[in-house]
Amino acid sequence: MSGFIFETVSRIVCECGAVGQLGALARALAMHRVMVVSDRGLVQAGLTNAAMASLEATGVEAMLFADVCADPPEDSVMAAVALAVSAVVHYRWEFQ
Repeated sequence: MSGFIFETVSRIVCECGAVGQLGALARALAMHRVMVVSDRGLVQAGLTNAAMASLEATGVEAMLFADVCADPPEDSVMAAVALAVSAVVHYRWEFQ
């Protein structure tokens, strides 16, 4: 097996109702336009509504990409990247 390094976000908020903080957390990171990435099942079940509402309530423009599938092929990932780039969404990468 080849070696690798896995890095993830520096902060995870996990508590009841945390999705309601999403807009404020995005604002704290100086984000004004973001893309929420989901799958169609979660959207159809209404599970992205609270996230989108929290972002909109704080003035963060949010777009929804709902074409994610399990273990997405490269073309699916590249479609999401192309949408994010064309919409000029804000992102934050932290690599050390």
